[in-house]
This record gives sequence, structure tokens and C-alpha cells, in this order.
Amino acid sequence: MKNRSKALLSIVLTICMIPMVAMGVNASNAKDQKATVTVVADPNCDKYISDASKYGHIVYDLYKVDVSDITDEEKEDYNLLAQNELKKHITANENGSYDQKDTPDIAGTSLGTKLTIEDPGTYLLVARGVVNEGGTSEQIDNDIREVAKVGADGNDTAKSLASHIRIGANYFTVSPQLITAPYKEDENHNRLASSDLKGTWVYDQTVTLKMIGDPDTGSIVINKTLTGYYEGQKEAKCLFQVDVFYPDENTLYSSEVYDITFTSAGEKHLEVQGIPLGSHVKIYEVYSGGNYVSNIAYPQYNEVVVLDSNEKPSVGFINTPKKTNGGGGVTNHFEYKDDGDGIRWFWTQIADNVDTINGRIKEFLQNTLTSDNTQ
Repeated sequence: MKNRSKALLSIVLTICMIPMVAMGVNASNAKDQKATVTVVADPNCDKYISDASKYGHIVYDLYKVDVSDITDEEKEDYNLLAQNELKKHITANENGSYDQKDTPDIAGTSLGTKLTIEDPGTYLLVARGVVNEGGTSEQIDNDIREVAKVGADGNDTAKSLASHIRIGANYFTVSPQLITAPYKEDENHNRLASSDLKGTWVYDQTVTLKMIGDPDTGSIVINKTLTGYYEGQKEAKCLFQVDVFYPDENTLYSSEVYDITFTSAGEKHLEVQGIPLGSHVKIYEVYSGGNYVSNIAYPQYNEVVVLDSNEKPSVGFINTPKKTNGGGGVTNHFEYKDDGDGIRWFWTQIADNVDTINGRIKEFLQNTLTSDNTQ
């Protein structure tokens, strides 16, 4: 499962790469026709929100960019330009983040609205969250934060500013970006580097927010009981497949595999973290330890709904011995794949290799597990 704060640190936030036509728009060069802009949410974020109407809590402000004040370095780096422009309009707050301090040239436009640009030129777009008229049951929070960029080596390379918006249990990080209205394009519909170049003016455009979504998360607990144990075996490992459906019960958000290992009879508990709030979760015991039988054998499953980050719904599985003779163990590699006749389990013998994440043993299907089949 992904961790919300870790996920935000691992995302490289990109800024809309608008050609420098944005820097050369001159009202006298364009016709009298008014330019229009429609800003929409990134459809890739739909999976992080259960109701698209919640996007109605996101609006954007536009600040006119003074093109005469742009440096040569900014002309070569639009990300730097957007960041520097944003810094002109924000102030630090007591929480260590930032608030907008200046009145925008165009304020509070809703997503999906066709906005008429009366004064053509280049604008900085900054998103924020609002409570709609009539109130809302959603918790709306927003500020501007520094978000770390991560390089190919996994290390932080720099930090950039972005709007951080919470709508209920959903978090969105929206990068500032530059838009130009109108702009020019060539015959192949490529934006031109200058409005002075020969081309066609484009007066109507749709702009997609540069945003990532990240839901608030909770946990579940898998309680496992082993009623007996074969003293001659090395260990008994039980394997659980956790399927998370989010934002609705028909959309598979993630499917991961975890194990609980016993060296004696008793009870053990496994907490699975990072499950989006509102998720429907199905838990299968896909492997019962070779010499043991589960009371909820695959393809049966337990199911819970995760609604509160402070509560941890739990499920229980009980395994009993199915043989009286002990035995050693063999190491198997399990794979869940389609062989042409349907999706099913496959295994081969390989060496042990497990991975620890968030303080628990986590094992994907491509990793290994130790079964205790009798030799």
C-alpha cells in the first residue's frame, strides 16, 4: 500500500511546458477576438475521488505575468519561471507552509468553466480549495507547500512549491503552471516560440491541471490463529492476498500479498497499512501452510470497509493441522498468472527472499515463501 506522505515525496511534479509564445503575446498582434480558456482536472486523478462533483471544490486564480521582467534563465526553464512567479504572490504562515497574499487578476474560476480572457497575455495559474455555496459535508483545507523532487537515484534533488488541497479524505497536489491566451501555432498544430512568427492564432483552449491525487488512508488487521503445530517442521507460513477496491467497490485499486509465519501454535496479528478511506477490502488466505486447513479456504474471503483512519477493522482466520506426521519444508515461488485457460496459481522451488515495509513483512507474488509440505 502506498503511504500518503511518502507518495508525495516520491512524485516529480511537472510544470506545463508552454513555449515562449507566452512571453511574446501582444494585444496589437492578435485580432479583436477574445480568447477563452477552460481548465479541467487531470482525469488520471479520477481514481482518487469517489464523486467527480468534488472537483467543484477546486478553483483557480490567474496572475498576469510581466513579460518584460523575465530573465534569460527563466526563458530557458519554464518550471523556474512558474516557481518564481508564484513566490511573488505568497507569504509564509505559522504552519511552515504558504498562503496567497495578493489579489489575483482573475480569481476563483471553477473547473470546467469557459473563461473569457479580456487582457491577452501570459498568466500564472494557481489552484486552491473552496467551500461551495450552500456549504458542504466535506472538510476543505488548502495551502501552498514545498514538495521534494526525487531523482533517478531515489534521492531528493530539489523542492518546488505546489498547492496542497484536501477535499474530505482526498488530497491533491497541484503544480503552478503558465498559460497563454491567445497563442500561435504552426500548420502542424505546434505552439510557436514567438507571436511574431507566421502562424495561426488559437483563441480557445483547454488546459489540464498538473495534479496528483492521494487519498487519506487507514489500516486493517488480519488475525491468524494456528490451533496446532508440527514440531518437526521449520515453520508454517500463511499467505494472504489483500484486494483493495477504491473509489468504489467495483474498481480494483491494488492487490498485494502478505504473509504470517508461525514456529509454534498460537495467534499472530498483521496490520496492513495505507488503505484509502472508503475502500472495500477483500482478504483471501491463498496459502494455508501446507499441513494446515483454513476455516476460510480460498476462494472464500473476509471483507471489510475502511472508513476511519483511527479505527482498524479486523478479520480472522483459523488454521488447524490436517496431518499427524511432521515434516520439513521446501521453498516455493508462487505466481498468480494467466496460462491461457484462466488466471491461477503456479509455483517453482527457489530461495527465500522477503521484504520488510512499514514494520511488517510484505511479500509480493514474485517474491518467495516457504511452504511446509511434507517431503
